[in-house]
Amino acid sequence: MQKLTKLQSKHSNFRTDDVLGQADRPPVAGEPFVFVGESLDAEIKSRGGKRFITTTAVVELLERDGIVEFKTLNSTYRLESLD
Repeated sequence: MQKLTKLQSKHSNFRTDDVLGQADRPPVAGEPFVFVGESLDAEIKSRGGKRFITTTAVVELLERDGIVEFKTLNSTYRLESLD
């Protein structure tokens, strides 16, 4: 399990600051980042529905102590493992 946290944003498209879920791969400079999390809707969640988050291209990465902070064109995020 991972946690994606929105640290800063120029928009309000991200409905919560923290999302629990999993990314298939870590952020890569020059590419969008995709994260699959738990649905915010209880009914959809009960049927196994997911929440998909796709960012704009990653423009900067910083990794330390297993935590990745990355910037996109509009936002800054932190990705950390909870396992």
